[in-house]
Amino acid sequence: MKNRTLLLLFFCSPIFIQCTQVSSSSEGQKEEVLESLANGFALTQFMDFQGRASDLETAIASFCEAPTEETWVPAQKAWKEARITQKRFQIIQFGPIKEYPLRLGPLLDTWPVNEAAIETLVEEESPLTQEAFESKGSKHRGMPVLEYLLWTGEPDTWSAMASDGRRCEVLQAVAKDLVFNGNRLVTSWEEDWIPQLTGVDPEGQYKTLDDAMDEWVNRMAFTVENIRINKLEKPAGYPKENSPKPDVLESPYSDHSLEDAIVALEGVALVWAGDESLGTEGVSTLVNSLSLRLNMNEALENAKDALSQIPAPLSESIETGYGPIMEARTALKDLQGLLQGEVASQVGVKLSFNDGDGD
Repeated sequence: MKNRTLLLLFFCSPIFIQCTQVSSSSEGQKEEVLESLANGFALTQFMDFQGRASDLETAIASFCEAPTEETWVPAQKAWKEARITQKRFQIIQFGPIKEYPLRLGPLLDTWPVNEAAIETLVEEESPLTQEAFESKGSKHRGMPVLEYLLWTGEPDTWSAMASDGRRCEVLQAVAKDLVFNGNRLVTSWEEDWIPQLTGVDPEGQYKTLDDAMDEWVNRMAFTVENIRINKLEKPAGYPKENSPKPDVLESPYSDHSLEDAIVALEGVALVWAGDESLGTEGVSTLVNSLSLRLNMNEALENAKDALSQIPAPLSESIETGYGPIMEARTALKDLQGLLQGEVASQVGVKLSFNDGDGD
């Protein structure tokens, strides 16, 4: 009780960082944490996205049935709600997200979008069935394609849809494909990957519990690194100041770029601390050092606060707000160093190399 009280006083946050308890690491605890991450965090996030994708499909169908400004706004809102759930599990760049035969990550979220490929799909008369989409690559599929279609068009999006039935047909087909892949993600995770990540399947990709824990902790650090480099540094033109590159911004059409970064960091925080509302545990349970847990919570809060201090939209800040972007860069770099240094050492993690951009 005394330790619980100390933690409540020092680093309990009702919004971003959840409360954690002082505890000692053991094989049994590692099993519990891996079970909690696979079922409590990952499956919950995937199912949330599955539901939001379905809501988005419904909103788009309503919009295409009567393309007006009144039906367009709810469709855009539904996209943003689905995007938030998707970015929260950006940390999971393994399992069906990365591995063949599904490799769903690129089909859900590849950016920057290929505008020419999308416009060609709108202009041609190719079939838009799910079977047809199965033969298409990432340039025609996923949330970024939906974003482009929902926020672009001449003279404006909703009137462009009203005057071009094929454009709305493409929009609906991409939305249906998103739901299809969201369903596959949940099914594959439940049936194929939870057993591997929790030690139930000894023939799986992770031969030991330590291997599975290595994956989670390394991905925490990689996600922080990807936020720093891909969402901030590259668009801002770092290290050469005043040379922004807006063409590499994530979610540029909806001005959701900054929110993408903040929500991806929230996912890292949930893997670290667990989710008290769901009764789930995080990696922090395996860290014996109270001072390290406090330092990690402070580093996460600092990174979140620094991101929040960047003026929105990010598309304008990369032109005028180089200072706040670099402050966030520093906070993220500090957090990454803590994860790959003290946290990895405490949990006994074997460090690996970042294998991609995480998007």
